[in-house]
Amino acid sequence: MATPLVSGCAALIREALQEQGKHYASAALVKALLTNGAVNYSSSNGPGFNGEQGFRRVNIDSSITMISQSAFMDGGTQLKVSKYDTSALRVTAQADRRWESPPIPLPSGRHRLAVTLAYADPPGALLQKDVNLIVRVDGVERHSNMGSDAGFDHISKSSLLRSNDHASSADRKRRQRGEDHLGC
Repeated sequence: MATPLVSGCAALIREALQEQGKHYASAALVKALLTNGAVNYSSSNGPGFNGEQGFRRVNIDSSITMISQSAFMDGGTQLKVSKYDTSALRVTAQADRRWESPPIPLPSGRHRLAVTLAYADPPGALLQKDVNLIVRVDGVERHSNMGSDAGFDHISKSSLLRSNDHASSADRKRRQRGEDHLGC
């Protein structure tokens, strides 16, 4: 029965985004907001993704709170640009295959940072776009979906990184391998 619940939550997220002026939300943004707002069944310190829980249980209140606090970005849109949109990345050379945000100040009193990257990939047996999320918190670099492993996830189209360490700012990077247009 998860499908009807998640479908309803996706509709509520789209409605909340429209109320905030984001009229053309990408499916990847809706997926990222659902993923980032989800909670673990077992423990709050569990991994970002596992085969038993996927990306955890949807918590619509958490996802809607991110929208009301403008705590999200949507990249690569070809439609009306709003304050939530970043420009699309188009890969032309090895040096251009990364996007890096400026440092993002974190509110005082926060003890958890959660960053999610979701993107569309053409149908096929393998990933066509291999995009990785790297987050630096207080100078320590972490890779999404990898826990404490320094490697990269080359399987998933969604990346989640959670940090329980308090930090004053964070940098986000997306790294892409491949030659396709990145619209995440």
